[in-house]
Order: sequence, then structure tokens, then C-alpha cells
Amino acid sequence: MTLRHLALNILLLGSIASVYGGLIAPQSIVYLQQNADLIIVGSATGSVQSGTVVDMSIQITRVVKGDTDLTGRAIAARWVNGHLDAGGSGTSVGNHHTGIWFLRRAVDAWQVLPVVQGAIEIDGLYFPSLSGPILPSYAYKVTDSVADKVASEIAAAIEQQSAYSFQLYALQAGLLDESKTRVWDQMYQRMSKSPVSTQRILGFSGLIRTGNASVLAAVAPIASSLRDSPAHDILLRSIRDVLRSTDPNSVAAIGRAATDVSQSTALREAAAHALAAIHTRAALPFLATLLDDPNQNLRIEAIGGMAAFANGLAVQTNAGVPSLTHLQIPDQAPYKTADTVAHLAIGHQAIAANEVF
Repeated sequence: MTLRHLALNILLLGSIASVYGGLIAPQSIVYLQQNADLIIVGSATGSVQSGTVVDMSIQITRVVKGDTDLTGRAIAARWVNGHLDAGGSGTSVGNHHTGIWFLRRAVDAWQVLPVVQGAIEIDGLYFPSLSGPILPSYAYKVTDSVADKVASEIAAAIEQQSAYSFQLYALQAGLLDESKTRVWDQMYQRMSKSPVSTQRILGFSGLIRTGNASVLAAVAPIASSLRDSPAHDILLRSIRDVLRSTDPNSVAAIGRAATDVSQSTALREAAAHALAAIHTRAALPFLATLLDDPNQNLRIEAIGGMAAFANGLAVQTNAGVPSLTHLQIPDQAPYKTADTVAHLAIGHQAIAANEVF
């Protein structure tokens, strides 16, 4: 994981961590849907804390996974969390928490599987959503897979949200993509056409993570107005760390974003990093242009990308980062020589090399 990647993730966590008093992280959506015996849309009421246990009643609106006969009924649910203040016995912790809940079968009450891990409050137990019918665009059939049903409910919740929600933003930051379903593509397409700028940039970010580089031209006009929004950080991460389309048209779109001096520095640097990570023949003219840019970070990306191309390094992807496969020099490469290997400069190594330009 790069330092910039880490910084963006910390930024996403920061505001919610300050509220909950500690570092927290969203659960895997795949883990939740696989380990829950019951997934519902409903509202929790009468939530009361006794030590480290919170008991509540959840009125079920829809059953996504599990016994559909529970629709319209209220069930007893329990959340046990060692991070809770044991001195809070008998304390009400709020009512009418409406959203998508994941529950595991237990002896005397359904056990809540929180959608957020760590030192959280009750708002971190579920994905916030509206209590009414699901948006018609995301209506699903009984025979649809659990993954499609869960995705449809979350997609509808994301599209209808009117306030900041850490859980939903965190999913949009990349966790959605872990669950392979057609629903996300549908949601990203719809959101990219939203009249709301935040929704639109989140839709574009999702399309970018699916490899659609052509939308970069449409992103720039709205990105600068959302620089202080978590959605802007999601956009930068999507470009910098996920966009790795290697076809010439996509590379050209990324290259234009990286070399366009009218764009914001943050957007250009994100695109330049993607370009350097791809480093195909089609990327070389854009990387060469960046060698003369007054921004040192852009020059460093250019040097790293050209060095990676010369030495035949593989495209850098998130999947390959842990094993460092993108840094393993192959035995044979068309332009590899003893000199290109000796002068390989990527990332911080390129700072010294940059001094010659």
C-alpha cells in the first residue's frame, strides 16, 4: 500500500473515528452476507444497554435473506461489544435506527453482525436506508441471488442518502467491488447522471474502478468543486490505485488527464500515477511530456513509468502489490539492458534521478 493510498483511507476514517473515539473499519460485505442467517430491512426501537450488551427490537420491513414469514414482525436482537462502557447499564441508546441489518441465529435473540468493526455506537451496526419500498430501479425477484439482493438494497440506500454516512461512503471507496454483481454497474451508471454533484462524482468513481477511463473528461468540471468532500477522495483513489485499463484509448484518456495543465494538481497526480503503473507503449508519449512538468511529483511518476516500461515490468495492480510482482524484472524484455536495470528508478528512487532533468 502506498503512503498516498494509506493517507486517503485514513482521511475517510478520520471524521467518523473522531465521533466514535477510536479507529474503526467497515466489515466485508461478502463476509456479512455469507455469515448472516437473516438479512433484513427494518427499524430498531427500544434499544437499551446493559453493561457491554445492547438489546433491541427490530421491526422488519423486508427480508432479504432468511425466513420471509418474518416480514412485518418484530424480532428481539442483541449486540455484544467489548468496546462499550460497562457502566452504561440501563441506558437507552436511541430509537428508530432504520437500515439494512445482518443477523446471526442465537438461542434467545438474534445476534447483530455489525457492518463496522471497532469502537462504534449503534449507528455502526447497519447500513442506513429509508423504511419505505425499495426504489423501483433496484427491485429484485425472490429467485435472485443473495449478493444481488443485498447489492440492490445498498444501492437504493446509497442513491437515496441525504447525509454523510461512513458505512456507505466506505463501501463506495472500494468494498462494493468485492461483491461481484451486475447491480453496481447499474448504480454507477445511474449516479453518474444524477443532478447532485456528490452523487455524480461517486458514480464516475465507480465507473472508473470498473475500468472505464472515458469518463475522466466528464469528471474534471465537477471534481474541483468537491475538493473537501469524501467523494473527492474516493475519486482520486479510484483513479490512482484502481484504474489500470491498458487499451490505447483508455491510456490516452488517462494521459490527457495527467498532462492537462488546466486540471487540479491532485487529479493530475492521480492520473499520472495510474499512467506510470500501466506504462505501456501507448503511455510513453504522455510520460515523456510529464518529464518537463514543473511539478516534481509528476516528473517522478514519469521517470518511474518509463523505467518500468524499459525493464518490462508488469502492470502494477492492487492485487499484485502484496507480492511485489510489479517490481520483479523479467529475464527477457525488448528494451531491457544492463543500464536500464542499473538505473531503474521508481517512486522515491526517482527523486534522485529527477535531478538530472
